[in-house]
Amino acid sequence: MYRNLDWVNSVAQKHGARCLPEVHDHSSYQYAISRRDMHPYGFALPPLVLFSLLDANSVYLKHWLRMCPRNMVTVLDTHDGICIPDVEGVLPEEKIAALIDNLQQRSADPIMRKSAANIHSVGAIYQITCTFYDALMQNDDAYIAARAIQFFTPGIPQVYYVGLLAGVNDEELMEETGELRDINRHYYSLAEAKESLTSPVVKRLLKLMEFRSNYPAFDGRFELHSSNDSSVHMAWRHGILL
Repeated sequence: MYRNLDWVNSVAQKHGARCLPEVHDHSSYQYAISRRDMHPYGFALPPLVLFSLLDANSVYLKHWLRMCPRNMVTVLDTHDGICIPDVEGVLPEEKIAALIDNLQQRSADPIMRKSAANIHSVGAIYQITCTFYDALMQNDDAYIAARAIQFFTPGIPQVYYVGLLAGVNDEELMEETGELRDINRHYYSLAEAKESLTSPVVKRLLKLMEFRSNYPAFDGRFELHSSNDSSVHMAWRHGILL
């Protein structure tokens, strides 16, 4: 796999392009991709953020922040929902199992692995089919806190369109198509999108995105400061302090 990726990346760089391989598996793959001068996805972040907020426990998130690839693309949600294999080896197995049990109360049936024989596997769960906003029980403050963590995490933030509009589970679409992941793939009409953009939580998110995109400190270096086990203290520093 890596030989093929290295070749693709070498060709891309000759033409001024960058590679962003999408790999859902043990977090070690993301580090290997980063070392090869490609952008990995920070797929461990969504389960970590959910666990941290739902359990009021930042220990595992901070451990990951100390060592995560600095050139990754960060996400909280994707068209595939919330993937589990990427956080294995970062969260203990019993914590992952507890998180899955928690989220299953608010989601459709989870996507199962084609094979549960993976040596890194906690179980047969591959993806939790749920919007991130519903995963946080549609709590606006928790949702904005989750996005703030994402935006302060090292890397390039990416926001899925359903997450941008604070979308909720579309069970009607899922039942119509028979595709479990469609619960997180709502088809917005122009009127729906405009209405969503006026909601308080989306307005807060847009302001946060504007801040992340324009504030010069984010062109500097990431710092993780000390904090208690139920909080996280992140900072960015740019330039020289006098």
